[in-house]
Amino acid sequence: MIAVERGERDRLASLSMYLEYVRVAGLGPFDQLDLDLCERPGEPRLSTVIYGEGGTGKTTLLSAIAATRPAHHVVQTSVWRRPGTNPHAVCHWRLGSEDPDRPHPLKVSTPGFTVESDDAEEQLRRRELVHFDRVLSEKGGFAFVGLPGTRRYPRANLVIGDPARTVLKVDTRGAPGFHDPAAVELTRALKLVLAYAGIATSLAGDGKGESSSDPRVLGVALREALDELLGLIGYRYRGVSPRTFEPRFETAAGEVLPFDGLPIQARQLVTFATLPIHQFWVANNFADPRGCEGVVLIDDVELNLSSAVQAELLTALRRVLPRAQWVLSTASPE
Repeated sequence: MIAVERGERDRLASLSMYLEYVRVAGLGPFDQLDLDLCERPGEPRLSTVIYGEGGTGKTTLLSAIAATRPAHHVVQTSVWRRPGTNPHAVCHWRLGSEDPDRPHPLKVSTPGFTVESDDAEEQLRRRELVHFDRVLSEKGGFAFVGLPGTRRYPRANLVIGDPARTVLKVDTRGAPGFHDPAAVELTRALKLVLAYAGIATSLAGDGKGESSSDPRVLGVALREALDELLGLIGYRYRGVSPRTFEPRFETAAGEVLPFDGLPIQARQLVTFATLPIHQFWVANNFADPRGCEGVVLIDDVELNLSSAVQAELLTALRRVLPRAQWVLSTASPE
């Protein structure tokens, strides 16, 4: 295992935040919904499962969270807005070690909505938000992944470009997510991350580079995560092909398959491992993602998964990224 020294990891992840409270009003089916994600005040839960049948507002809730977060708070134009109301969403994000003398949440609202009743407090909130937006845009440090239920895996060729413009670029929007109401096609993004990790890990060899930028950290974390989740169906990750750089996987029967040859259940599990691991790694300046905090939303998490996999999935996800906050929605009682 390749690890980052604790002090370095904590410094790099110092802008981490967890979600502790959500209010949605006038959006979708909600007149007003208040959701507390804390075990106790100031201690956010690391796993929450939101259960409900279709049409009960699960996607609206996750969309509100995705659109109301540091460095990317936007008006939700894709969600039905109830007439006669003031549609808005407010999220409280628990700050990490930024202000230890004054522990408090960072309150992020839909643009234009006033959160505090006192004008002076509202101005202070907005100034603080501007400050954190700037810091996150310049330095990263906040890992957020949003995976909508419209996940698609069309066949796509692997395209490798300048890593500085692709896999190494800090994207404050997180992984492809709820900001796009259309179906999200994930094949190309998954192949690129896995190919980069495999190639960079091989090129690094036994060289001793700086721990905070050693690409082997990503390669090891991805392999462990993929084997953990794919192990639920008896598959494992075989790495990238030395001829085509395409990622390869092995079935329980020993058959080696490319990503495009995987059944849809396996592709879903590859997504749940690859995109969060990559986003945590790049958002935290290439620190070991297994030691970093962040938030992962997955809508309709049960899609194409067997009942046996559904029953084991949350425990497996917690092992993959033990310091991540998982918020999952599902219509399955499993």
